[in-house]
Amino acid sequence: MKNKKNLFDYHIHNSKDVDKFIKKPLVDVIITSPPYWNLKNYDALGQIGYGQKYDDYIRDMVGIFKNCRNILKPTGSMWVIVDSFKKGNNIKLLPFELASKLQENGLFYLQDIIIWQKDKTLPWSAKGKLRNIFEYILFFTKDKANFTYRVDNLREIELKKWWLKYPERYNPNGKIPSRVWNIPIPVQGSWGKSLIRHFCPLPPLLIEKILHLTTDARDVVLDPFAGSGTVLAQSSVMKRKAIGFDINKSYKKMYHDVTLPFFKQVWTHRQKELLQINGKKKTLKETIIKLRQLKFPVLLMRKIRAATNSMLVKEIEAIIVIGHTKKMHAKYYIILRNLNKRKQVLNKFNELKNAGKLKKFGLKSFFFIENISSIKTKLKLSSHYYVYENGVTNIFKDKIQLKELKDYLAKVNKNKFQVYILSNLRVNKKLPVI
Repeated sequence: MKNKKNLFDYHIHNSKDVDKFIKKPLVDVIITSPPYWNLKNYDALGQIGYGQKYDDYIRDMVGIFKNCRNILKPTGSMWVIVDSFKKGNNIKLLPFELASKLQENGLFYLQDIIIWQKDKTLPWSAKGKLRNIFEYILFFTKDKANFTYRVDNLREIELKKWWLKYPERYNPNGKIPSRVWNIPIPVQGSWGKSLIRHFCPLPPLLIEKILHLTTDARDVVLDPFAGSGTVLAQSSVMKRKAIGFDINKSYKKMYHDVTLPFFKQVWTHRQKELLQINGKKKTLKETIIKLRQLKFPVLLMRKIRAATNSMLVKEIEAIIVIGHTKKMHAKYYIILRNLNKRKQVLNKFNELKNAGKLKKFGLKSFFFIENISSIKTKLKLSSHYYVYENGVTNIFKDKIQLKELKDYLAKVNKNKFQVYILSNLRVNKKLPVI
């Protein structure tokens, strides 16, 4: 292995000898877009693709990725951005042929195929072929099950309008993204007055998503076909250690003079966006957790009412929910009119807490039986609690102190009977208009 001080950089080196340059498995992820086959002359001696027979091209590609596997950590992964193309009268299924070869004998495990919709592309056209605006991203891992995969980093917060009413159906961290990534490629002019003329520069957001998904800070990223250095630049601004190889010397200069400064500039603005996005994610997570904790006793009481013909529910004056905004567990203080029913009520709550749909809440629930007098010795009298009524737990109705509980319940239950939910959790979200 080369001097470690100089290892994490752009190297003019043939990717066929990657395992001669790096002699031990220290790479966490490989992200690369290999040269196209016989479509673009990169003007470099020993280049892969241009002027080769198709079978020779496939063989060379498989050989390079075999060598890459030798320097990949056991938990590492490899992302290959590649496309099919038309040659003569037939489509060449390069992504699938390459994937098939790389899966032979357990060399790699193909975990997923992402469709990258890039919107813009070079104006290739042919009779019988529509305009192509996407490429395939093949996601391989070295091990079939033990690999780095931080899916929560990519979860999306654009949820359906029902999430307030049915919080148990939505992951607090957001929605799993789809296999289609709509990320336009950069317009050439945006790369510093067209100074980057690489065949197909990868957009920063595309590389960012892969890095968030399969790496952590200070992990090692390799691009054996570095080109203009987009993978290296994005890795660098995200505090990863980047290694790149290419045989075209002009690309290395382009990387240092144009690509890296450009990515640093873009990342400054992107970090501000990520702060806002992460803030929204945090708010969403806390809200879903609170909604689950508040809705849980409402559904539980419905089950108890159905199982006991409302007899036990009539003994309950209120339920005080002491919940958390970060943890999926809560304490439920069940306020009874008559403590003689203590054991019966507690047994029924514990019996039904994991029944049916209640399992979806994923809560650790702890029940305590009290009356209005005894609860005052367990909780602070001066503490404020938000009141939820009529089974509505997405918006609070009142706010009272515990010392006011007896008078409050006497007042609101004067003309109608219901079980009130009181909680330290505040939710004030209106349901959307349907």
